[in-house]
Amino acid sequence: MQYISHYESPLGKILLAADEVGLTGYAGGIEKKIRLVQLEGR
Repeated sequence: MQYISHYESPLGKILLAADEVGLTGYAGGIEKKIRLVQLEGR
């Protein structure tokens, strides 16, 4: 089963999709994704 959630992050609104295993999708703009990866230290 696929679960979808809207999330208000410190960087703005994003959309997350997941299944029973983990995160399967992300939508929020490439700028936000780049910043999230930078904050994770990757």
